[in-house]
Amino acid sequence: MLGLKQPRVYFGQQQNSYAIVGGPAGGRKQELDYPSSQTGGQQDNTYQGGGGVDVGSPLNRLLYSVKFRELNILLSGAINGDSKILYDRQPLARVAKVAPFLTLDGNVYPVVANGQILWVVDGYTTTGLYPYSQRVSMQQATGTSDAPGGTVAGQPTGQINYIRNSVKAVVNAYTGTVTLYAWDATDPVLRTWMNAFPGVIKPKTDIPGYLMPHLRYPPDLFEVQRQILASTTSGGPGLLRRAELLGGAR
Repeated sequence: MLGLKQPRVYFGQQQNSYAIVGGPAGGRKQELDYPSSQTGGQQDNTYQGGGGVDVGSPLNRLLYSVKFRELNILLSGAINGDSKILYDRQPLARVAKVAPFLTLDGNVYPVVANGQILWVVDGYTTTGLYPYSQRVSMQQATGTSDAPGGTVAGQPTGQINYIRNSVKAVVNAYTGTVTLYAWDATDPVLRTWMNAFPGVIKPKTDIPGYLMPHLRYPPDLFEVQRQILASTTSGGPGLLRRAELLGGAR
């Protein structure tokens, strides 16, 4: 009904550890796909996505055995010349690696579009140096975010007084590919980062048509705005620059 052509999830919110996948074409299937009533009690599959790092050579196996402190990576006979290792498999972690200059919304959500499962992450440009604006603690304002491990991953610990939902990040659940789209190209902070790292963030016009209907208003930005508006209506100082308070509403 959903038109899902690739239901397998190798990159997701519950993927906290590395995985070694892949095998020779036409060879024995390597990974558990789903439980089955057939002999053996399971249906197997071999990863064919483009993600991962080759780990078939003895040197790479040694290096990753040291990195993850796991001797089995070096000694296991199940690893072959076509094996790959996947790590940093959580969507927030992958986006943070690609764009460490962004503050990330803790509420990652899945989308089924174009036959694939995609994770969408809202990215913010933030600063605490915007003139004549009230500062707030984003960590405190977004304390109810539904983030893995009960923490607001990617959020700054200091005070901010400027925030815009300038980027929509998309992580493919099967390949792990991260794509960044400029959601608010009028943001001067985002334009600066785009000039510093040309080609990393694609223009808004490149967002596929099948994805656009699924993009939502970011919850963490709403929480920050709610706190500011509550402070303003209760007689507090509020945010002096309303335009920047609503900067993410594009």
